[in-house]
Amino acid sequence: MGEPFGPFELEELLGSGGMAEVYRAVYRGESGFAKPVAVKRMLPHRLEDADARTGFEDEARLCSRLRHPHIVEVYDFGTIDGVPYLSMERIDGWPLQRVLARAADHDRGLGVEAAVEIGVQVCEGLSYAHGARDEQGRPMGIIHRDLKPANLMLGRDGRLKVMDFGVAKAATNVFATKSDAARGTPCYMSPEMCEGRPVDPRSDLFGLATILAEVVLGYPIFLAETEYRTMYRIAQGDVGQAVEALEEVHTALAAVLARAFAVKPADRPPDAGTLSESLVASIGGRPGPDALLAAAREALTLPGVEGDEDGAQESIAGLAPAEFGDPTLATPAGLRAPTELRRTVLWTVGVMVLVGVLFGGAAILRAMYQENREGRGTRSEAETVTEAETVAEAETVAETGSESEAESESESEAGAESESETERTAAPSESGSETETETETETESETETE
Repeated sequence: MGEPFGPFELEELLGSGGMAEVYRAVYRGESGFAKPVAVKRMLPHRLEDADARTGFEDEARLCSRLRHPHIVEVYDFGTIDGVPYLSMERIDGWPLQRVLARAADHDRGLGVEAAVEIGVQVCEGLSYAHGARDEQGRPMGIIHRDLKPANLMLGRDGRLKVMDFGVAKAATNVFATKSDAARGTPCYMSPEMCEGRPVDPRSDLFGLATILAEVVLGYPIFLAETEYRTMYRIAQGDVGQAVEALEEVHTALAAVLARAFAVKPADRPPDAGTLSESLVASIGGRPGPDALLAAAREALTLPGVEGDEDGAQESIAGLAPAEFGDPTLATPAGLRAPTELRRTVLWTVGVMVLVGVLFGGAAILRAMYQENREGRGTRSEAETVTEAETVAEAETVAETGSESEAESESESEAGAESESETERTAAPSESGSETETETETETESETETE
């Protein structure tokens, strides 16, 4: 037994987003009546948010007026124990996102015929929604604004259904979105949505074209490292490489999608019907639901991923866990780049890291060299100063020694002169003595004679 919720029995949580959660459920009526449904109910913490409640009611009011084979049908809207809910069609099949992810794991898409059939079926649903009128016959002005693989459900009969108009813009909405601010999933937004400019039904055609390119090539063509970079690429019309890749697969189909990729809405097909006709003409005829189903089953039976096509869950169309009903810019939870793209990203990151290391190492070596050079220069200057000081000191010492020697020589010369004078002085004295001696001798001789 599941969780009771009014007349519903909630069997399994299929997904939860920022505003609501969706359950696989059964509606139980009188006399054992039971009908499989999906129930979307607001999260408890959003119940006090008046804008969220009004937006939820707008979605219910909008979807309840849409009855088309390629749009998920809403059965009922109400409040149970103060909690708003929607009961809607439950589809036996697979979200297109799951099918594409399985194919991408093997570096492939679903093929040209599958892309054209998807485009034709989605265009039928969009053409109906874009031209819908209310009870008074007034145009409702519906624009989905969040087309992506997660919001397209492929049934086991090969038929697609568009779901989740929770982000849809409509003239009859009570809760008007703030201007045309970016709301949706970046990979599939139009240039005008990325830039916050006014949108019209041709914005949905741009989103559909990005999906079809992914179906052919096997990867989201605008996916970049960040949401900002992704949106920048879209706004700049950076589709050159994608168109070239498409041309290698199918030239005529590439031309049709290239027109839908135009940055200016006026350069795109005027409506969904025109785009559908161009798609069919590009390959010379409509492939049909069986061709799409065959391509999907082939992808789902590819090895390498847990589960197979027989394990497909019944679910509300295109429900992505942790994302359903949350009109944010978050990338789809199940979105994965193919192996080739991942390898390219890894190689790019690796090369960037290597270049960064080389440049960083070069900068470090340069700094070390410069520091060493400056150090040598400083040391040379110091050595030069020291040498100069040493030479100066040596010169000073030499001069001092010379002066001392000169003084010594002067003193020696002075001493020599003194000795000479002394000798000269002593010589006369000796002569006098000799004279006196001679006189005395003579005197003594004379005395004796007498």
